[in-house]
Amino acid sequence: MSSTCPDQSCDPAPGTSSDKRTHIGYVVGAGLEYGLTKNWSVKGEYLHIDLGSEHHNVQVDYDNNVPAGVDFGRIELDTLNIGVNYKF
Repeated sequence: MSSTCPDQSCDPAPGTSSDKRTHIGYVVGAGLEYGLTKNWSVKGEYLHIDLGSEHHNVQVDYDNNVPAGVDFGRIELDTLNIGVNYKF
């Protein structure tokens, strides 16, 4: 995860940050595949991914350099995959 803020108009502070930590969470999902013919099938899959909460200390007081915690909330993703298969 990374973000860029070019000046003090951004909230909460200017600058660039990046996050290269490993996040541990869980994935739940379901999928179906349906045969159309002997060789062709269609499939669909739904996944919900939850990697927990993200919290960073950032500078928000430009005059006094006072750091404050900013909670970026939960890191969650929902994906839907669809596809067509051909079996040789």
